[in-house]
Amino acid sequence: MKHYCIYSSVFLILISCRQKSDSIELYCPTIQVNIENVSTLKMEDIATLHSIIPLHTSDDLLIGNIGKVVFSDSSIIVWDSQMKSVLLFDVQGKYKYNIGTKGNGPNEYTGVYDMYVNPETNRIYLLDEPARRIFEYDMDGRILNVQQSSYYLYTILPVKDGCYGVNSCQNENKYDLIFLDSTLKHIKTGYFPFKVRLPLCLSNNFTENEKQELFYHYSYSDTIYKMENNKPVPFIAIDFGNKKNPVQNMNTESFKKQIESGEYVGRINNVYVYNEKIFFSFSDFHGFGKPSIPYHCMVTADVNNIQSIVYNRIAPPKEVPVDHSSEILGLSSGKLIYQIIPGILPEKVLNLLKNAGFENLESDSNPVLIVYKLK
Repeated sequence: MKHYCIYSSVFLILISCRQKSDSIELYCPTIQVNIENVSTLKMEDIATLHSIIPLHTSDDLLIGNIGKVVFSDSSIIVWDSQMKSVLLFDVQGKYKYNIGTKGNGPNEYTGVYDMYVNPETNRIYLLDEPARRIFEYDMDGRILNVQQSSYYLYTILPVKDGCYGVNSCQNENKYDLIFLDSTLKHIKTGYFPFKVRLPLCLSNNFTENEKQELFYHYSYSDTIYKMENNKPVPFIAIDFGNKKNPVQNMNTESFKKQIESGEYVGRINNVYVYNEKIFFSFSDFHGFGKPSIPYHCMVTADVNNIQSIVYNRIAPPKEVPVDHSSEILGLSSGKLIYQIIPGILPEKVLNLLKNAGFENLESDSNPVLIVYKLK
């Protein structure tokens, strides 16, 4: 990534960051973030409205909470992180079927704890974390393979010669990130060892851009990494100033105490990369069990269009009559995916949607996907 200066509440500065874990000691650009200057993201500045898609299911098959959304050529794949299931819809949002079956049989899962869709092969991978199994399906819902892992995995990204996974230091060398061989039995490489096991903070720890380059992040670091030759290389570091994430010594009990004390900004999550645009979320954290304030950030490092913004609200275009969530559900083929949840809307706001053409929308309806095409 090129080094550019960006003059605003978030900007790239031409200095080097240094992140060290095992043999990782490389340089990367740094983004300084100031949460005292928070703006509203005007969606029309970065994208055009692509589609508005209500998700239609039966009354006895309502979505609990969307964890991920992935678009394929002819389908929308939705991971319901609350119901621990994966639903497949057509491109108009009509429900077709569930991927896989819950149960205790050899080809059944106890629940889906993460999902990955390979954009090249159109294979769907589902993680059954308690059973330490990964299921592989095609787009017609046919099961192709079930693999038993020797290690607990909490988020996954299968690749041709193995599988990346967040193991939360439950291995001999206490690595947080591990790369398993194709049998899922052996750790080929591992990174970010901790002597103490920290509370698990799940995210979309792995993300791919349009070139299928792989990026990785985890909760207790303010650096986003790019995977090169199965090794995490620092890509961009986030500098929160005096409220930075206290990753000073990753291998001591004092680090755990620093984390538990709170009073810092960080916990990078929901990272997506497309062309020169980098999206991520973070929180103003005040200790475990205490409320945290969520923020979102977009950085554009295109030499012809340099901009950046920290935001906690999105201003949608006029075609979207109500505000939608600021949390990205997915980024597929240059399409940013957000949602409107009817059940949390006041009645007068719900009526605005009905008057805009969604006559059948009720407070107990499934989420409505709002899809934008990035410029």
